[in-house]
Amino acid sequence: MNNLTQTHENNILELAIIGGGISGLSAALKAKKESVNFALFESESCLGGCMQTTLLDDEFVAELGPNSFSWGEAWQEILNTLELKPLLQNPEAKQKLIYANGALYPASNPLTLFFSDFISLKTKWAICSEIFKTRPDNSPSEESIKDFFTRRFNAEFVSKLIVPLISGIYAGNISKLSMRAVFPLLAELEQKHKSLILGFLINSFKSKTKKLKRTINSFDGGFKDLILAFKTYLGEENLYLNHKLNSLKQNNNIWELHFESGKIIKAKNIVLSIPAYQAAKILPEYLADLNQIEYAPIITITVWLKESSLSEKDKQIYFKSFGFLKAENENINLLGLIFNSALFPNRSPADYVSGTAFLGGNFINESQIEIENIVKKDLLKIFSSLNENSIEIKFIKSWIRGIPQYNLGHSALITKVKNQLPDSIKLVGNYLTGISLEETIKSTF
Repeated sequence: MNNLTQTHENNILELAIIGGGISGLSAALKAKKESVNFALFESESCLGGCMQTTLLDDEFVAELGPNSFSWGEAWQEILNTLELKPLLQNPEAKQKLIYANGALYPASNPLTLFFSDFISLKTKWAICSEIFKTRPDNSPSEESIKDFFTRRFNAEFVSKLIVPLISGIYAGNISKLSMRAVFPLLAELEQKHKSLILGFLINSFKSKTKKLKRTINSFDGGFKDLILAFKTYLGEENLYLNHKLNSLKQNNNIWELHFESGKIIKAKNIVLSIPAYQAAKILPEYLADLNQIEYAPIITITVWLKESSLSEKDKQIYFKSFGFLKAENENINLLGLIFNSALFPNRSPADYVSGTAFLGGNFINESQIEIENIVKKDLLKIFSSLNENSIEIKFIKSWIRGIPQYNLGHSALITKVKNQLPDSIKLVGNYLTGISLEETIKSTF
């Protein structure tokens, strides 16, 4: 997959796909199904983008990026085409937890959370009375997530419920993230029904269509299995690794792709499946505005915990749960932790359980030793039955530009950029209309 064939070097491609992450691979799959003459060019030595799987001790799966995916229509089409069977999450490990008030609270059932001491009576009343709140006539059309939920509920609601949710998705600043870009359906509910709770109730009664059941999935060998299935289906003759694109130039409706190696490839149509800041550099005359999109740094840490050191109470928490997210102003630094081996097999050896911990961008420049100390210190607070010798830090991955931020003005920015692009250029990726793997795949449709 490293040398250009004469077919692709000497002829004009119908489609050139730049970037071999999930969106580029999905665009290539669509081209293959439609018998389009295409080639995919990836700057790195491997495909997958942020989907990176490593095997610890040559056997146990560890994901350095996304850990799983939520089943939806886009995934259904991809996996059916690839004839790849997903690995379903252990149904016993379904509880979502929030770390607040120095303890872990079950958060999957809103009523259980509501009737606990998780939030104050004042906030419980704010939730009950939300149905009577109207949107002020002078409310701005573009509003941050923090401002929106503070207005609809209160500051504690935001701190205990919204902050952990956003940290788990964006690792970003809720004072800057756009409500309309991140939660467009919720913004529409308020606009239409004047109340989020009332809107939910009305929609639940009206909805008669059978929805596709969403499940949490992985693969036996992690996302590595998915990448191998893509390579087999797409054909290695159409995939070029270590091909870094420097620029795009249009000449008589044909695009010239100028690579760092000095090679030039010609194509009628281009799919750019690369981060916003890279797209802006390659085609500044159209995409310079994409430089405005921020990317939040994030660190993923694979940890193994000695199972025999866990108390029965801590074991019940671990094996019955998906993981936890941290509320604001808590005495730990971790944003959250996914309980990998509770969800899927082959994630840790016997007498160990595996987790993926997350730290925010303020730790991105810390040494590996310091990161290990931070993670161990927090885990000892969360699982009191552990001791330092029962925690092993197995892998640390720092994503300096990790997650695109849908900050205020994001939707207008994307619309503006798309409107000024030639029809022969298509943007795909997680910075457009949703950062989930499902939405990223949908951007290629």
